[in-house]
Amino acid sequence: MPTTWSGWASRVSAYVKQGKELLGQPRFPIRIAEIALDYSRNVFPDDSITLVQGRDFHGKYEGALVPNGTILPTAT
Repeated sequence: MPTTWSGWASRVSAYVKQGKELLGQPRFPIRIAEIALDYSRNVFPDDSITLVQGRDFHGKYEGALVPNGTILPTAT
């Protein structure tokens, strides 16, 4: 299993690419919420992602993966 964010990004990217090729679909767009929920449920069934929620970070971040109950700082 990957141990870094770039390792996980590469692994999930390969997973998405293979799936899209298998289905004969273009590489983009990617429905990342659906992929994250499904992938984590299969790889980590006891600790999977349970919620994907959009938030405006005012260009500071593209996204975040945080434990349930974590309060994220508001962008300034």
